[in-house]
Amino acid sequence: MRPSIAFLLGCVLAVSAACGDEPSKADCEKLLAHLIELQAKAGGGDAELSAPAKEALEKQKKQVVEFAAGQKINATCTEKTPKKVVKCGLGAKSLEDLADCDEGK
Repeated sequence: MRPSIAFLLGCVLAVSAACGDEPSKADCEKLLAHLIELQAKAGGGDAELSAPAKEALEKQKKQVVEFAAGQKINATCTEKTPKKVVKCGLGAKSLEDLADCDEGK
């Protein structure tokens, strides 16, 4: 069973306050986009998809971005997530790599 984007966002963002080492809003937006792409890839989104499947995938990606905005993920990221965790997440090549970025481990 693959973890959901919401769960992954929670894992990466569930860290203590960053004490002046906050990532930029742009980095947090890039991280969200990267998380969505990693999840899509893990779910087969990097395979050759039909036009309707690609359309459905893009719709799902937009829904995740809207969900994240409603959950104030960007504010949590910029205010409470250490820059090194965001940098690690941006470099993650897989969901497993992403899980390794969680400082709580």
